[in-house]
Amino acid sequence: MVKARAIDKGEKSRRRTKASSIIDMEEAQRTRRQLSYATKKGYVSVRESENWAQDLPDDQPVPKEKRKRLLTGKRILCLGIVIATIALISFPIFKVHGLRQEEAEAIKTLNAKEEKKERLERELSMVTDPKYIETQARETLRMIKAGETLYIFETEKGAVADASA
Repeated sequence: MVKARAIDKGEKSRRRTKASSIIDMEEAQRTRRQLSYATKKGYVSVRESENWAQDLPDDQPVPKEKRKRLLTGKRILCLGIVIATIALISFPIFKVHGLRQEEAEAIKTLNAKEEKKERLERELSMVTDPKYIETQARETLRMIKAGETLYIFETEKGAVADASA
């Protein structure tokens, strides 16, 4: 049975290579992450990547991106949320506006029908008046009294005008 021996943190992070040089694994991982980040962002080409790690001091952070990307995942998500919110808010507003237009049209129609009703009620009350009956008979039915002569004139536009003598 093999016993596990206790390894301290310093010993754990160091490994020996064939050339007997000591490599700090944590530092190597940090350098590799920085190099990967710089290569992805376009600061360093793949050919320059070997020399780049040697030129970078330990405490120097990786340069920040100079150009901002226009469409990242978070921006697209935020833009989608904003558009959805605007759509959800504007839909009821347009619906209310349409209902108000329908209401205005209904009020106009109602007023026109009330006026027509009043006119017809006035006409109905005048039906019993003999003068109204005579006027309607002369204008609409072209009737005349005994002894009268009806003259019909044609105007320039082809309309008919009448005169009774």
